[in-house]
Amino acid sequence: LLPCIIASTQNIETDSLKKLLSVTEDGPKRITLLEGLSYAYLSSYPDTALQYALNGLQLAMDINNRKGEAICVNALGNVYFHIGDNAKALEFYLEYLKIKEELKDWNSISVAYYNIASVYVEEQDYSHALVYLFKAKQEDEKAQDSSAILYDAYSLGSTYQRMQKPDSAL
Repeated sequence: LLPCIIASTQNIETDSLKKLLSVTEDGPKRITLLEGLSYAYLSSYPDTALQYALNGLQLAMDINNRKGEAICVNALGNVYFHIGDNAKALEFYLEYLKIKEELKDWNSISVAYYNIASVYVEEQDYSHALVYLFKAKQEDEKAQDSSAILYDAYSLGSTYQRMQKPDSAL
């Protein structure tokens, strides 16, 4: 029953986003909708998610919208991470971080750090993962985002646990 409910919810979300996309002419809004569609399709149809992210990136580049490029580059990283191409995911996540730094867009930069850390965890490169997890936590503390801080703490503990360091995990 649960897969049916999830599929139904996804259809409502994707149908709604597609309808908005069909009537939205504003470039930045279209980019956001394309990125949203990419995210909506990520788990069930990664090829479709990839196409929406690529379309958003192309539009962002066409209208020289660096913030739009950033969100679509991150979406591409998400697709590659989801399908297990960690090298490609890391490439896109590092590009996302570079754009955020270039724009001095410190809002949600912790997402970039966290995504990079996730790739390093998957690759069992825990020392690099910890560097980025601590950066994410530092940014989330600056933003006073208690939900993100809890998630950071969990991720740090989980990484230390993978390293067989239960005292550090606690």
